[in-house]
Amino acid sequence: MMSFSQMFFNAGSRKRRYLCFMTNKLPRKKVTMPPNPCATRWNSWFYAVQYHREYFGLYKEFIEMETQVCGRSVPQSVERLQDMLQDPNLAQSLNVQINIMADKCKHILNLLDIFESRRPVTTKIFNYLEDLQVVIAANKEMQYEVCDEYFKEFDLPRCTKTEILRTVGEAYVNAEEKLTKYMSVRF
Repeated sequence: MMSFSQMFFNAGSRKRRYLCFMTNKLPRKKVTMPPNPCATRWNSWFYAVQYHREYFGLYKEFIEMETQVCGRSVPQSVERLQDMLQDPNLAQSLNVQINIMADKCKHILNLLDIFESRRPVTTKIFNYLEDLQVVIAANKEMQYEVCDEYFKEFDLPRCTKTEILRTVGEAYVNAEEKLTKYMSVRF
């Protein structure tokens, strides 16, 4: 996501080419630029993941086109993306990871929207955070069988699938540690 975001930094003509490309590929949709993840707004990362999930299949073609347009002066972010998307195993692995994260982040996005709203939630915060703990605990040890739906359309070796599940599990373990630490200090 960072390489994709960096590709458009100070690149107005690339943004126009991207929007034109997406409009041609998806004539019935209102095309927008991908959300730009911001370090201080967690939900911006999750919205970006959901955007990338929807359009990931079009990226390889756009990057190839962009590489041709740039000629010898291809930016590093575009080269990085091209390298990632040219490797079938890595591209499929990224796609699976984005799909998992896009599905699993829905609960967190709902909570972030609640916390950022103008409605008072102080009396309910602990309950919301306990619910989040349950969701995190349920997802930190995802089994292959539970995630089979994410792997169906991809031809990935079993070891790659295992590595993806390990990475996702580690992310949940880290999130659980931070949430537990936060809840024990704050409450």
